[in-house]
Amino acid sequence: MKSLLTLLFLSCFLQSSYAQRGTFTQTFMKDLEYRDGTYTANLKQNVFGDLIFTDSKGNAYTYEQKYLNKHFSEIGSGLEGKRTFMKELIRKSRRENDYQVRYSIDIFGEESIRDNRGYQARKGKDIHGEYFEESDGEFKTAIKRNFRGELEYQENDFSATLGKDIFGKWSYKDSDRNEIQFSQVTWDRLLKRFGSDKDILWFMIDKMFALNEKGGYGAAH
Repeated sequence: MKSLLTLLFLSCFLQSSYAQRGTFTQTFMKDLEYRDGTYTANLKQNVFGDLIFTDSKGNAYTYEQKYLNKHFSEIGSGLEGKRTFMKELIRKSRRENDYQVRYSIDIFGEESIRDNRGYQARKGKDIHGEYFEESDGEFKTAIKRNFRGELEYQENDFSATLGKDIFGKWSYKDSDRNEIQFSQVTWDRLLKRFGSDKDILWFMIDKMFALNEKGGYGAAH
């Protein structure tokens, strides 16, 4: 165990030191260039304010301006913020080849991530509330709130809902024919522990998956 921890520490240390040993330079156009032996990388800002990272391994990461403003506002327009950001991208790209990904937010506020390996994710808000979807071409998950105010979760052929009935009782249901109704006392305890109905739904799904893997229930099997 001690030797394994040592190897893990050494691996993390080497990864973090990659971007430290190379040389950063700033071009006339205020773009950043990095060189470490045969490895090179560039961080450019286009006329729209997007940041585009490319390197000699065929990787390309595009962060559109709206996405940067929301999630990386600390970068700013200064050199130091961009250099810190670029160091993180260099660490990521060292483990990749020919990986291309775009992070964006559209005019309706929907965030999206798309890459050249079939992965895509969407996150936003509609008239019923927040939603999130992601897929890698084979595996797909989604969570949203329906018109009744219930939370709906979908993972390939599995689905689950969490919401209140007409009597104000909270209940969990899923496609494996599990149905659990919570007393007000239990619901209040869950809400105090997890903070939101969404986090309670994640907790219930995790528990049901764990039971299924152990053979703990079999209503649908």
